[in-house]
Amino acid sequence: MPQQRAPRLSLAEWLVLCLVREGPTYGLAVAGLLAHEGSVGQVWHVPKQVVYRAARRLEHLGLLTVSGTQPSTLGPTRIQLQATPEGCQAAGKWLHQPASHPRDIRSELLVKLALLARVGVG
Repeated sequence: MPQQRAPRLSLAEWLVLCLVREGPTYGLAVAGLLAHEGSVGQVWHVPKQVVYRAARRLEHLGLLTVSGTQPSTLGPTRIQLQATPEGCQAAGKWLHQPASHPRDIRSELLVKLALLARVGVG
C-alpha cells in the first residue's frame, strides 16, 4: 500500500493548526492571536476571514475537528476546534522542519520561533 503524502498547507493554515494544537479553542480566539495586535500577528498577520477559511480546510483534511459549541449572545454560536492526533503530529513535525524553499526561510523561521516560544520550547 503506498504511503499517503501529507497535504500542502499554506503558512496561514499551519499557523491556525499550530495554535489550535495548543488546546481546544475558538476561531475568534485564533483570529485574535493572528490579528495585527495579536501575539503571533505581530510577527505574521492573518486576516480573520483567512483564519476561518483555513480552519474549514483543516477540518476537511481531518487535521482539526469540532469538539463542541457554545451559544453566544453577541453573534453566531461559537464552534470549538481541537486538533486531531494527525493534526498534532503534522504540526509538531512542521514546527521542527527547516523551510522547504529559500524564499520562505525568513517568514517561516519567525513564525515557528514565535509559536515555539508560546509553548515554552526554544
